[in-house]
Amino acid sequence: MTPFKRFIRPGVLRNILRKAYDLTGGQCAYAIEFEGEVLLHSGEENGGSFIADSTNCISKALNFNDIHSGQLRMYMPEDCSDDLREHYVRAFEFAAFSIQELIDMERARRCIADEALAKYRELAVFHRSVPSINTSLRLRDVVGALINECRRENYPGELGMVFLSEPGTNHFRLAVQFGFHFGSNPQAMVESRLFLDVVKDGHGEIINDLSKDSRWGNQIPGIGSMAIIPIVSPNRVEGMLVLGSENKGLFEAAHRKSLSTLASVAGISVSNAFNFEGIQTLMNAILQALAEAIDSRDPYTAGHSERVAHLAVAFAYMLGESPAFPNLRLTTLTFVSCIIQAFCTTSARSASRKTC
Repeated sequence: MTPFKRFIRPGVLRNILRKAYDLTGGQCAYAIEFEGEVLLHSGEENGGSFIADSTNCISKALNFNDIHSGQLRMYMPEDCSDDLREHYVRAFEFAAFSIQELIDMERARRCIADEALAKYRELAVFHRSVPSINTSLRLRDVVGALINECRRENYPGELGMVFLSEPGTNHFRLAVQFGFHFGSNPQAMVESRLFLDVVKDGHGEIINDLSKDSRWGNQIPGIGSMAIIPIVSPNRVEGMLVLGSENKGLFEAAHRKSLSTLASVAGISVSNAFNFEGIQTLMNAILQALAEAIDSRDPYTAGHSERVAHLAVAFAYMLGESPAFPNLRLTTLTFVSCIIQAFCTTSARSASRKTC
């Protein structure tokens, strides 16, 4: 009875069967069959008279969904007249129509409820993931937060991977993974046609039986099902989020929607992190070039600014400032102190020359 309750409440159908039985003056028994078993009946003690090939038993199909189906059956007296038989048939058709309408309405109501619940969960994931994923401009922190969110949500799949695209190329490298045995090669995932198709289309996919997908060449042995979601920024595919399992048939459409929400949040953060790394590399190169250009004016103090920079960072650690200065700030401190020392040296030298 439990699978039957997922589609409609049995008490509602019992009332309809009882009223349909009363419409026939208590002469015709009704029963509802679900997947070959009589579950509800009215006017018959055990439902044993509802034989499908009997001339006095008529039936009509009931569609619960695309997979599950049933039948409404009515058993008429053998000695009834043609007029009564016609009356009984009309009552039966009315009962079948009413029951099917109720099933359709209940299915629509539950679909709306499921969609509303899925939207609520999607919004909850979005609001919770934004602060956790967008707290850093370092790629390692962003992908780590993304993986942690996936594990926190208890998505199906004991395996996980995040791939990031290399700037300026179409190659993807493995950034972080979990659940794989020692000696596994998750990087081989990028060689599959399935991976390349998702990158090209920019839409996530769920494959609940990889053995039946011609695009999968068993690049990672032992995986039975997989959810593969692109991490997309406004301009390009920044990476790929992949969850997998050794079992088959674990992932659902709701998982794809939720994972796509996480990936969209991570896509913006990954794009910002890539841009920040590029800007940081450019600034470091400019500062280093300025320091070398200034040092070249005085060969006697060449390299002095770099040594001062290292000493400044060492003093910062010794003074216990490391909790207040993350690695990012210490790197900036290195080059800033380098330039300040160089400019101070140049300014002092220029001032002394003018005085002379």
